[in-house]
Amino acid sequence: MARKPHHSGSYVRDSAALRAAAYADPHTRCWRCHLTLTQCTNRDGKPARWTAGHLSDGQIGAAARAVHEGCK
Repeated sequence: MARKPHHSGSYVRDSAALRAAAYADPHTRCWRCHLTLTQCTNRDGKPARWTAGHLSDGQIGAAARAVHEGCK
C-alpha cells in the first residue's frame, strides 16, 4: 500500500518521535478526548494506541499532537 504524499519524509520521523514520547510518558493525554492511554479503549474493545493527529485535519504540514487511534 502506497503512503499518502504527506505521510512520508519528515512526517514519518516526526510522528514516530511523537508516538515514542507519548508512550514514554504515562501522563500524556490525547488532545481530542483528554484521556490517558490507560483510560481509553477503542470502540472494538482493544487497548488504545497512540498515533499522530493533525491539529488541523487535512492540512499538510499542520502541527500534530498525540491522539488515540480511535479518536483520530
